[in-house]
Formats: sequence, C-alpha cells, structure tokens
Amino acid sequence: MTELIGDNIDDTEYGKYFFIYKRVEHGNKIVIYLKSKPHETPCPVCGVATRKLAATYHRVMQETPYCNKNVTLDITAYKYYCLNPKCKRNVFCERLPFAGKNQVRTKELCKFILLNSLNTSNNQSSINLSYLGVKIGREAIQKMYDRLHFKDDPNIKSIGVDDISVKKGSKYATMVYNLKTGNQRLCSKDGTENHLDVG
Repeated sequence: MTELIGDNIDDTEYGKYFFIYKRVEHGNKIVIYLKSKPHETPCPVCGVATRKLAATYHRVMQETPYCNKNVTLDITAYKYYCLNPKCKRNVFCERLPFAGKNQVRTKELCKFILLNSLNTSNNQSSINLSYLGVKIGREAIQKMYDRLHFKDDPNIKSIGVDDISVKKGSKYATMVYNLKTGNQRLCSKDGTENHLDVG
C-alpha cells in the first residue's frame, strides 16, 4: 500500500476550492481524499452568496482510471446556511465543479465512458471499461446515452450514416457522422424504428 500526502499530488483539476489531502493506493485501486475549503458560494435557489457554514457532508464517486486502476474520490464538502430570509432553502450543499448533483461519477469519467462506448455495444463497452479500471454495467451506459441532448449545427455540409450494435444481435443504434470533423451523434437507439428527415 502506498500513501501520498499533500504536496506530492496535483489537485488543480478539482477546482480552486478543493484540495487533496491524501491518496491511498492498494493493488489495482486508488482512493483520493478531497476536502473543500470554506468559501463564498451562492444559494442554488435564490442566488444570494453566503459564507456561513452549517455542517459538512460526504460523497464518494468514481473518477477516471489511472494506469488501468480503479480510482475513487472520497469527498468532504460543506453545507451552507442561506442568508436570505425570504428563501425557501435554509441549508444547502455546495456544488462540486467536477460532478453534477447526485452523480456517482465525475464529469470527466462520464466523457471517458461515452467516448469508449461509441463504436461498440453497451455490453462490450462494459467489459472493455472493466479492464481499464471502470466499474459500470451496460444498463448504466445506456442511461447515459438516453440523457444526452444534441444541438443541431446548421453549418454541417456533409454527413455519413451507419448502424452500430448496442446489444449484440438484437439492438442497433443509428450514428450520424460529420464527415468534415469526424464527430459522431446518436440519431436513434433502435435502428428498426429510425428515420432521418432530409430537407
């Protein structure tokens, strides 16, 4: 087991209000311990800034793997009092810049999973990601795709269309490619019901 503390670790990627105070490495697992610094933060309901601390709260989530090792963040953050007497929220949890509300994975890990899942089935992606140190099932990958929202780009001049396997032999998705940049977009997760409007 290897333990690194304080100055041995670069903590800039987690924002200026969070610092790493310990990292423990054991076998194929790494646990990074993060703590928030007291700071001014806005209430998520009314937007009024506050520095008045109420308590701490604890979150654990998966981070992007390192050298094919599973990485977990152990986070201690703060709850703050809202100073607005008219606000319906008395106490709120500070937001994490590297993860959304109620997420069990960091934003960077979500990107990593989606990028590694674009050209293969969800089941195969889950297997491949496990070798890279990421624990995620095929259903969780599909839920991530289902939550994606795409914005049309009127400047795209040429596209390519292809079907990819989501579940081997039974489910397919239609991918649309920007031929100029190579960017991919999920058009439909069921190829049998897919249609494209051509204007």
